[in-house]
Amino acid sequence: MTEYIIYQQSPVWKWHSLQWFLPYLRRDINRLSPLIRLPNSFLRKYCAQTWQGAKTCNLAVWREDILNINGFNEEFQGWGHEDADLVVRLLNDGVQRKEGRFAVPVFHLWHPQTDRSQELQNCQRLFKTIQNKPHKF
Repeated sequence: MTEYIIYQQSPVWKWHSLQWFLPYLRRDINRLSPLIRLPNSFLRKYCAQTWQGAKTCNLAVWREDILNINGFNEEFQGWGHEDADLVVRLLNDGVQRKEGRFAVPVFHLWHPQTDRSQELQNCQRLFKTIQNKPHKF
């Protein structure tokens, strides 16, 4: 499905329900829930003070807020936890989170996994941020 979307440059944002449902039946995609639209739902603000589940693949942040926390911590190397660290520091700085789920459909395209050899060190950096509650690194 990823190859089809990329190589055909298929405008998936214009697809109708049947164009999503048929690949789902063929097991070419594994979830239809990202297509559910509830843009003004209370669910979007349900996790306003939690970092768990936040992903930077589809994150919008005011420029001033990202500058206030010095952006991403560049000590994170390779895969993992840099997005959680960013969200923890935003929350520590008083920024409230609003969930994109049910308002902005996001599908993850398949790709090979990246090197995860630094994940333990990245996880330790994240927990240090959680414990020390800084808003800047």
